[in-house]
Amino acid sequence: MPNKIVPRNQYLNRLIQEKDNELIKVLTGIRRSGKTYLLQMFEAYLKEEGVLQEQILYMNFESFVNEQFLEPKNIYKYVIEKAIVDKKMYLLFDEIQMVNDWQKIINSFRVDIEVDIYITGSNASLLSGELATLLAGRYTEIRVFPLSFREYLEFKSINKNDRIAVFDSYQEYFRM
Repeated sequence: MPNKIVPRNQYLNRLIQEKDNELIKVLTGIRRSGKTYLLQMFEAYLKEEGVLQEQILYMNFESFVNEQFLEPKNIYKYVIEKAIVDKKMYLLFDEIQMVNDWQKIINSFRVDIEVDIYITGSNASLLSGELATLLAGRYTEIRVFPLSFREYLEFKSINKNDRIAVFDSYQEYFRM
């Protein structure tokens, strides 16, 4: 059975609302809560709105493909080389806490190029005292939670008027 996608419009709308302000958008939440999917949804939104692919840089730092970018100088050089003069760059960095000294790199991008930054990671690693110190007043946190029961019913294609199926689904949802 292929993975079914459940739109997380409340979170996507929040990202859209925050778009193009100077704050770093920090998506936090437990593993498997949908942070990666939200970044991908937002990337699709940007393209639909006419943002060029060359202006969007999506990187998942859990992927071995991006291992070389775990070193700050490598990612900095790569992003600066990709930056387009007179165009805003959209940086979508998934699991940014994997990058050494990521806070300094993110802050440097804010200073050095025209950029809108979106990052994900676990609550504990992203919102440590170090982040608060280095990026104080420069970020907004968007907490992402696992599927609500309503979203779970949608994911399972359960008719909410079918009381038995809803009850059975609740039992399953509660055990998860």
